[in-house]
This record gives sequence, structure tokens and C-alpha cells, in this order.
Amino acid sequence: MTPKHFFSRILNGLVGLLSGEIVFRLITRRVICIVVYHDVTKTPYPFSQRHNLNVPPALFETQIGFIKHYFTIISPQQLVDGGYATPAALITFDDGFAGFFDNALPILERLHCPSLLCLNMAPVAGEVFWSGLLAYLYDTDKKFIEYLTASRGRQVDSFLQCTPEDVAGYLASGWVDREKVDQMARHYYGPFATHEHLARIEQGFGVALGNHSYRHYNAVTLSPEALQREYWENEQALAQYSNKIEIFSYPFGQPDTCLNTETHRVLRNAGARVLLYSSGGVMWRTKGSLWNRIGMSEQITDEKKFRRMIVRSILIQPLKGFIRFLSGPR
Repeated sequence: MTPKHFFSRILNGLVGLLSGEIVFRLITRRVICIVVYHDVTKTPYPFSQRHNLNVPPALFETQIGFIKHYFTIISPQQLVDGGYATPAALITFDDGFAGFFDNALPILERLHCPSLLCLNMAPVAGEVFWSGLLAYLYDTDKKFIEYLTASRGRQVDSFLQCTPEDVAGYLASGWVDREKVDQMARHYYGPFATHEHLARIEQGFGVALGNHSYRHYNAVTLSPEALQREYWENEQALAQYSNKIEIFSYPFGQPDTCLNTETHRVLRNAGARVLLYSSGGVMWRTKGSLWNRIGMSEQITDEKKFRRMIVRSILIQPLKGFIRFLSGPR
């Protein structure tokens, strides 16, 4: 049995032992749990379905209920300022799907839950949603994969490795009809926030607007100057709304492949007070400028599964480090 399989069995056993309600409350009493959602709708579009980004409205309400059962919901401003009591949770949303306004927001209002909506303002302004376009090409267009392989001289293993130049080069190559691709991509990812949506929630809804970059490019694929431009272009678009807050949530959110110490430096120098990423973890402090988040999905259907997910996230980071130690140098 490999070290990885051995510790996977240990992890599963520990998760089972520690996820009972009484023990769970004990081990999470100092936790800050930041959850991230994307779309909330009964009729998800292919992009959200394929990438597990949607939670149906009824299940969303159930999930918010059991988050409130175990954690005190804080506001985005409290996260920035610190000083709140634990265990605490913050409800966040990325991208700006229309389902947030149509389905999630009425539930959050009814349950008196503040939230953070991190937006890409390019699609709000009418541009194609770049992440949705990239996913459409990578998921459905074999010619795009062929183009990437030919242009790079090797196979591209993940859409996270694709750059804005890759997509722009393909669309300008003559291999495809750009207008048709844009239309198909919009059908792939579905409706987005509008300025009318944002004006409606500016006052009295408990929603703060965060920065998710202007076009949802992977920060690691950009030069420092380009990343700063992405941040500032989005900041300028958000500045018209009084509920804007200096929180930046990384597009795609994965450590190393989508963020690193250099991107942190650039964004902090540009004005971001808090940076959010998404590698499925909770935190043990109440003040700081770099925070992990844990993704909510339609697989989390009851409190037991929620508790198990949180316990796993608490345990997995030290176990991963120990596995790497036992495995030796690579």
C-alpha cells in the first residue's frame, strides 16, 4: 500500500470520527469558514453543469440554513476589519451569474444573510465572459485543442494553462467564425449580471461588490503590468457603486497555477486589502489579507455531508504535507 492510499484511509476514518455534531462544534469553535458559490438556478447552463458550479435554489436555502446552524454569518466588511466572534462564516459568490439576483438574493434577504459578490465587469458591460468562452472552446471544440497543440508544440493538459493570447490567436486564425463562437459561448454559460441588477442592490440588500478582475484571466498567465491593468479596469467599473469593497477574489482560485506570491504583491500594491482563493479550506484566524475558501456544490445535500466536508478540509492540509515528506524528493 502506498503512503497516499494509507493516509487516505486514515483521513476517511478521522473524518467519520470527527464529523458528529458535538465533536464538530468543538473542533470548529475558532474557525472562519468562507464558502463560495457561482450560479443558483433550477435550469443551469452547460458550463455550470459540466464544471459543478450550480446549486438549485431549494438546496441553496437548505445549505444556508445549516451554515447558519454551525456558524455566525459575518459581513464582508467584518472580514476586512477583523474582530468578530468565531465560529464565523462568510457567504461569497464569484463571476456574476444572473441566478444570484433571481434566485439566491431573495433567499439571503429572507434569512438575513449578508454576502459578497465578486464580479468580472467585462460581461456586465456586454463583452463575452472570457472564462465561459475558454471553457466552451476547451470543452467542445476539437479544433481549439489542435490549435493549442500546434502553436505550443505540445499538448495542453488543462484549460487553466490557456492564456488570453491563446484564445485571441485561435479566434483570429481563420479556423473559426468569431461571431458564431461568441454566440455559442453565450449559450454555453448563460445570462450574466447587468448594470440594472447592480443598481438595484446598491442599497439595503447587504451585498458588497468585490473585484474578480475585469475579464477573468488567470492571474499567473499575465505580466505584472497586465494583472494591474485587469485589477484597475475592474475597480474603475465598480467605482460607480457605493457598495464596492476592496476585496479581490482570484479567477479560478487555485494555488500555484492561478496565484502566487508575485500576484499577491501586485494586487496588494494596486489596492486590494483582502485576497481570496479557493482550494477548499477553512481558516483559524480572524484577521489577515489572504483567505482560503471552500466551494459549495449540489453534492452537499445535508448537514452530515457539510460537516464531513469541513472536517476533511481541516485535516487534509497537514496530511498532504506528511505524505509529501514520506514520498521523498521528486
